[in-house]
Amino acid sequence: MKNVCICLRIHQPLRLKRYRFFQMGYDHFYLDDNQNRREMQRAVVSNYTPAIKLIERLVETRGSKFAISISISGAALEQLREYSPLMIDQLCHLAQFRQIEWIAETHHHTLSSLFDYKEFQTQVDNYRQLLDEILSVKATTFRNTDLIYTPTIGRWVSQMGFTAMLVGGVQSDTLHFNSKHPKTKLLSYSTWQNFDSLNRWINRSQGDLFCTTIFGEDINNSNVAEFEDAINRLMNNEEVALSVPREIVGRLKAEHILKIASEGGLSDWAQNELQREAINQIYNLRDRVKSLNNVNLTNAWRLLQSVDNFRPMSLDLTDSNPYGTPYEAFINYMNVLGDFNQVLNSKSTVLSLSEKK
Repeated sequence: MKNVCICLRIHQPLRLKRYRFFQMGYDHFYLDDNQNRREMQRAVVSNYTPAIKLIERLVETRGSKFAISISISGAALEQLREYSPLMIDQLCHLAQFRQIEWIAETHHHTLSSLFDYKEFQTQVDNYRQLLDEILSVKATTFRNTDLIYTPTIGRWVSQMGFTAMLVGGVQSDTLHFNSKHPKTKLLSYSTWQNFDSLNRWINRSQGDLFCTTIFGEDINNSNVAEFEDAINRLMNNEEVALSVPREIVGRLKAEHILKIASEGGLSDWAQNELQREAINQIYNLRDRVKSLNNVNLTNAWRLLQSVDNFRPMSLDLTDSNPYGTPYEAFINYMNVLGDFNQVLNSKSTVLSLSEKK
């Protein structure tokens, strides 16, 4: 029997507004509230609602034969709570079923795991608290930002008490046991485009356990039907069983050694000088921010750490760049950072990132 772990990924980035140089020192509203609201409401209608309704239907009709894990970012949870409370109700309904496992991550989708263990731990704890507060669930599996993994990060995640961690860049399709940190098992995480490619992957797998993601931010009404068809075909295959990570980790044995082809690190997010400079600037503010011990300033600093702020600075992003060019994205970010620096220098205890009342 080959056990397949399917993961639904939900992430909706918070966009910074176009912030001009002349606004520095006067306008501390960094978020593009209108754009964030529009994008989330569009995603709810075209992406998340069809996906959640499909999962509800599969849970009700297929019972214990169906299983899925859900990875939802802190940014998405916060926006759903504000812009789509009905979607939160649907997620709460799903949280009642044991066939669904919820995956933890950093609250603000950041690179903190590469810079500071205490900050990394705080952001993970904040996310766990948010997940418990909204959905009343406790996550035991961890997914780092963009699946970044190093042995040090693996040790930290183990110290936080997670029993499993999703990682990319493995050399086989099999889930493996992490021998260095026996309390936390590493699960390979890959993607597939359609049922045929998934089926080929299942057939060629030498092991009996592997993990895959099915759909995420790009889901739409058309491929929801394709996904449902793929799930039904999988469940009708007597050689395949759908599982969630907590079920899989209990079956792994010590001889299952993970072979990672490449360890994710800062190089994935520092492809050019613009990204490197922006990343260095925001993390260089750590000591100043923490010395002020102010909740508003700390939350702003963490939001500005989100990797979604650095994506538009990539040279690979062209037509879909919300700021036009990587250089314009960099200038916009540095203008925001310039104002944030002024706020830190003034030691102001009041900072509102949003114009919402």
